[in-house]
Amino acid sequence: MDKILFIVNSAAGHGKAGRLWENAEEQVLKRFAKSEAWLTRGRGDASVLIKEAVAKGFSKIVAVGGDGTLGDVVHGFLSLSDLVRKKLMLGFFPAGSGCDFARHVRLSRRLDQILEIVGSVSVRYLDAGRVQYVDGDGAQKERFFINMAAFGLAGDVAHRLEKTGKRWGGKISYLLASWSALIKSRAREIHIVLDGKPLAESRFHSVILANTSSTGGGMRIAPRADAEDGLLDIVCIGDLNRRQLLTQLPKVYWGGHIGFPGIIYQQAKHVEARPLEKEDICLNVDGEALGKLPASFSVLPRSVPFLLP
Repeated sequence: MDKILFIVNSAAGHGKAGRLWENAEEQVLKRFAKSEAWLTRGRGDASVLIKEAVAKGFSKIVAVGGDGTLGDVVHGFLSLSDLVRKKLMLGFFPAGSGCDFARHVRLSRRLDQILEIVGSVSVRYLDAGRVQYVDGDGAQKERFFINMAAFGLAGDVAHRLEKTGKRWGGKISYLLASWSALIKSRAREIHIVLDGKPLAESRFHSVILANTSSTGGGMRIAPRADAEDGLLDIVCIGDLNRRQLLTQLPKVYWGGHIGFPGIIYQQAKHVEARPLEKEDICLNVDGEALGKLPASFSVLPRSVPFLLP
């Protein structure tokens, strides 16, 4: 019988995850005799807990929370050695504010269906991304991601939400933060190279490197993204004026922005980006504020074994 660890971020979704887990815990632990629940205490804690879980013989690790919690678990998993990773499977109990990963893979939020999936051996090997970047102190860092990474306007939104929180839930909070950032946004000079080929354009409001299709609680920023194709979908928002930006924002929820003049949609395995001016261009990685450019991004094909329908 599999030993299953549920890594619970009770603070996710302004406490929503904690309330959901409190209602579900007895049923979960009763269903799986060899299971435990460990609570996180802060950002990055889930990555550390995975190493402890491996030492204690757990074979399934289930993230309970939002996309940030899942991102931490994926980062911790991919930081392990190849030999150790072969013994593990990951799962997700979507209980946060955005849960765009669950939306992309069509993972139900119904407890009975989640438990059915966790108890199965139905595994899909998903791609992940890796970003090598500069942190606030100027040090080189590395981070793995499962949904998407972004910089520019999307990075500004993440940093804004880190300060204000998501008091209105994922979708509304992201929309309000995006609207506010758009009003003040200006295109910045960024040198971008896709698989060794520089983009001719150099002024961008925002650039998104997507492994899955949506972000911000349902914004279908990269509607054709496929987490099993070995590619990142690159969406570059070029030097649009403010009116164009504001009229395109609502269209992001159904992917209607794709094809609009000034918005580039390409695919790549490796991306490099650096600012052409002396200014901080912030990163957003799986919805979390994280570092700044210069950075390089790459895809890790079929690197994460996920318990999915």
